[in-house]
Amino acid sequence: IRKVCMDWKREYFKYGEEREDCVYDLVIHARACRKYSQQRWNWPKPRYRKVIETLKLNKVCCIGTEAHYIEGAEDKRNIYLSELCNIFSSSKVLLFPSSGPSHLASLCGCPHVVMTDDKYQKSIKGTNKDRYKKLWNPFHTKCKVLDSDNWQPPVKKVVRALEKFL
Repeated sequence: IRKVCMDWKREYFKYGEEREDCVYDLVIHARACRKYSQQRWNWPKPRYRKVIETLKLNKVCCIGTEAHYIEGAEDKRNIYLSELCNIFSSSKVLLFPSSGPSHLASLCGCPHVVMTDDKYQKSIKGTNKDRYKKLWNPFHTKCKVLDSDNWQPPVKKVVRALEKFL
């Protein structure tokens, strides 16, 4: 049965439209998951602020439902998916720890920098890097996967990754 499913022809559609009122230099999903087993996936709020200050970015927004607001950014949390897709389609780069919005950003063509780990996952027969670069990236959206620091890369490493998209 699995082989039959793998042989199906898949069609993918890009989401969102590019709009001037939705352009941001950086979109942040500052994950704020409260589940005990997932708290280590949250990157500390001060580190996001340090990234914004280091890169001297003016046009930044925060997105997500279970996400922190970062001071100095526009608050675009809890918005309609259609608006979120337009932001992703129009913006330069998304920064986040591995999360659902990231996969949607890929379908909108938004380059992204993802913080995760490098553990092998039997369910996908690969790592999160495989997921972001190939498995869940049908349009080959540009991305940088930071997976060598177990969800907690230093700010300097994140800044270097983001600079490639700005």
